[in-house]
Amino acid sequence: MRYSVIVLLIGMLIISCGKEAEESSTNQASEAAALDLAQQAKDELLCQAGGDVLIQQFGGALKFELKKALGEGGHEYAIETCAKKAPEIAAASSREGMVSIKRVSDRFRNGENEANDQELETLRFFEDLPRGSELIRGFWEDREDGQWYVYHKAIKMELVCMRCHGAPGNLAPGVEETLAGMYPDDKAVGYKPGDIRGLFVVDAKWPEARDYLDSLRGTL
Repeated sequence: MRYSVIVLLIGMLIISCGKEAEESSTNQASEAAALDLAQQAKDELLCQAGGDVLIQQFGGALKFELKKALGEGGHEYAIETCAKKAPEIAAASSREGMVSIKRVSDRFRNGENEANDQELETLRFFEDLPRGSELIRGFWEDREDGQWYVYHKAIKMELVCMRCHGAPGNLAPGVEETLAGMYPDDKAVGYKPGDIRGLFVVDAKWPEARDYLDSLRGTL
């Protein structure tokens, strides 16, 4: 009888210890998952902050070149300058194999800026948001060469852009002729101020891009 009681007690102790070990393992897994989510949120904020700097630098440099071109040769020259300078500025802001920036649109002027399916989905998503919403979107993407963070930010039409991208009858003198010569399949007209004209797209390989984006974050 006493032997049976001892065996029963030992069995209960083993079960109790097993449950405690299982609960401890579950708690540790939950804590690890929470830490992973917290780190991912920090990484996303860093990617977005660095992306915003790249977009600001890209937009600022391109506006400077266009303003200069307008003063030197009018809107026709500005179109030619945009075609030449935009890729150069994008390349200067990028880091090969690690960070890149580009502009895309569903109504593109240059065929190289045509939005892909993923980018078209973001454009539709932005268009369905309530007026005044923040038009940014970011997500992680697994590729053959590793993990990337993709950051989309809307390009909105400004008044200064209307003379080259507005209604066909309201374009600056000479613009339609220049577009017909350079971009016979141009789709980037007919916009109104405030319209979404396309996207800035920043791709950042992770964690390789961490230090570069972190160095940019404090320059906003």
